[in-house]
Amino acid sequence: MADPITGIGGDVSLGGSAVAHVRKFSLNRKANIAKYASSDTAGYEKSADGIKEWDASIDIYSDGGNAAVGSLAVGAKVAVVLTSVAGKTFTGNCRIDGIDNLEADIEGSGMVAMTLNVTGHGTYTDV
Repeated sequence: MADPITGIGGDVSLGGSAVAHVRKFSLNRKANIAKYASSDTAGYEKSADGIKEWDASIDIYSDGGNAAVGSLAVGAKVAVVLTSVAGKTFTGNCRIDGIDNLEADIEGSGMVAMTLNVTGHGTYTDV
């Protein structure tokens, strides 16, 4: 058996530009499955393929010069590429839902961090 994959590494790009100082990213994919029962289901519930959707969140440290992030506006449509340390790549177009959790630890001199939340805009490729 192979060892679990660690989270060291991975890449994110938005709008064709690499995002610097990525802390982590998560990707959520789902299908809205429609359930039904009829005279043809013999008293059992069945399901039908529904609309598919996806979203992602990207946690980063801000360096003030991160061009891929600095030019983003909430509501903007951009291309996104998420690559795991294992080389698995996810690509698609998305809309920026929000730039959340912009936090600066003034008392503790911590790094400025933020979370980018995106929602899929159409299909995606999972390689």
